[in-house]
Amino acid sequence: MFSGLSYSEGKLVLDIGCGNGRYGGTNYTESEYSYVNYNCRYIGIDPLLGENRNVPFVQSVAEYLPFKSKIFDTVIMVTSMDHFMDLDMALSECKRVLKPGGIFATATGVYEDPNHTDPSHVYHLTRQSAFDATAKHFEVTQINFFEGSGCNSFFIRGVRRV
Repeated sequence: MFSGLSYSEGKLVLDIGCGNGRYGGTNYTESEYSYVNYNCRYIGIDPLLGENRNVPFVQSVAEYLPFKSKIFDTVIMVTSMDHFMDLDMALSECKRVLKPGGIFATATGVYEDPNHTDPSHVYHLTRQSAFDATAKHFEVTQINFFEGSGCNSFFIRGVRRV
């Protein structure tokens, strides 16, 4: 899903809700990682302590990102959207730390059944609600939908408006 993103030399990538840093690649040297044959600077952020000590990691929440404005080239968010306490605030913070023209990409589980519940999810997103939340803050440039067993995945890519 994320292979089409522009990860090139020296670009700064923020992974919100990184968990164990699994989307940061596997070949680490200090703060750089190898992904699709490019070297990027990667930072993972998660409210829980990172499990992978080889990933540059900041313990925080998406609603209050501890970074200066307009410093990241790419912000990714994988299976995190439905866990934030305030989704709009989290997306606003993503926009704040992303450079103008920078890329935002998210993949999240979506459920069209109105009776679906999951106590670990603050939000139970549909394709439309995930799109609407993202489009409020970013110019959406790509949408993909993947059917799965029990949970369908929705990938949205956007660009930070100037």
